[in-house]
Amino acid sequence: MASILACIPSDPDISGIGVRVAIYIQNLFCFIPAIWALWDGQVTEYELESAETQSTTNLIVAFAILISTIVQAKTLGLSNYHAAIVLDLSWMNNTNAFIYFLLYVQYKSQPGRDSIERKWSAWYRHIREKLRALVSVADATRLQTGQAATQASSNDSPSSATGFKILFRRIVLFLGSAHLTLMAALGIWLWSNPRTFGTANTCAVDSATIAILGCRVPFASNALRVGSIMVYSVFLVPGLNLLAPMVLFLGLYLAYHAWTKTHPRDATPSSPSPPSFLRAHIPLARYMADVMQWYDRSISVSGVQPIFVGLVILFVVNIIFLADIELTIQRNRHLQDSDSGETQWNFGQILAMLLLVLPLRDLAETIVARRERRHEQQHKEELTRSLRVAIEQRLSRLFIGLIERGADVNTIVEGMINICML
Repeated sequence: MASILACIPSDPDISGIGVRVAIYIQNLFCFIPAIWALWDGQVTEYELESAETQSTTNLIVAFAILISTIVQAKTLGLSNYHAAIVLDLSWMNNTNAFIYFLLYVQYKSQPGRDSIERKWSAWYRHIREKLRALVSVADATRLQTGQAATQASSNDSPSSATGFKILFRRIVLFLGSAHLTLMAALGIWLWSNPRTFGTANTCAVDSATIAILGCRVPFASNALRVGSIMVYSVFLVPGLNLLAPMVLFLGLYLAYHAWTKTHPRDATPSSPSPPSFLRAHIPLARYMADVMQWYDRSISVSGVQPIFVGLVILFVVNIIFLADIELTIQRNRHLQDSDSGETQWNFGQILAMLLLVLPLRDLAETIVARRERRHEQQHKEELTRSLRVAIEQRLSRLFIGLIERGADVNTIVEGMINICML
């Protein structure tokens, strides 16, 4: 009887506890540098590149999981049950691309040399220019492979160079789109006919259930099969599969700032501060006062609320998939052997946890570098204030020393127009 019930083969390389925990931690840790970057209301280029590095690392691992799954399904065999788990893990992995996109929207919308106006038309022009540069890359590559080297060199235009720069500098979006396409192909392959997928094991189709938002859905449900094929078909085409989520997050951002233009923010703080006697005697009141001041100083003024909302949406999506995966495994454990190995910490599971060293290293580098840059900025501001005082008091002997130590040479003194010490 036990052999009849235990009809789903174990596969600890896919659904083992160490593999799952490593993927969960890797994806959830990706939110930390994003929140860290938005903490002061501004996203610097270094913070954007750090988020891109960590997201790229996670997406490369996600690619390895998908490719290994497809190879195993075509060679050694893979159960439809484990393929469904891989697809849920892939949805979690792909949120990394959209975390980066949210930071990119905030970075490009900040005041600066290459900032983009917070309007649909401005973003449409920006995206069109990027796509045009990428198309020039494809044209240049085609010319170089189909024509003589001399003719190819004559077609090496600045636009193609820009396209290569876009492709490799913002590669996380390219990887995210390619990962979605590969995931969608696997999903369509699985749900086109779950009974014939991989090892053609009908046990999962006949007996297993899948958790969707916590609800039990039979693996053999025709509605599940049709709905899955429709969803994965939407995300099959490269480039276009990023369009719907990007339009959602960008629309949320632009709608918020369009609303703030018609509803200007009051000059007074949006959140009343606790009375002074409470702040002096109650630690929680002091903490709440600091939070309110931080919100008014960094978040409310900079307008990053919709970016935080987008991060919350992505975080909730991750938690939902995490819960559904664990519920699916728990509810179908009776269909596997008790000694299947998926709950044991063997060599493969420990190795998967050790691979967390790369994303943890990226996270540590981001935190340390941000602290160093913050200390440098504070030191520069202190020197600039000292330079301003020296200018006001005409202490010329201090000018050179303060400037050499890092003071801003362009400083404005009250009562003067602008004194530039160059």
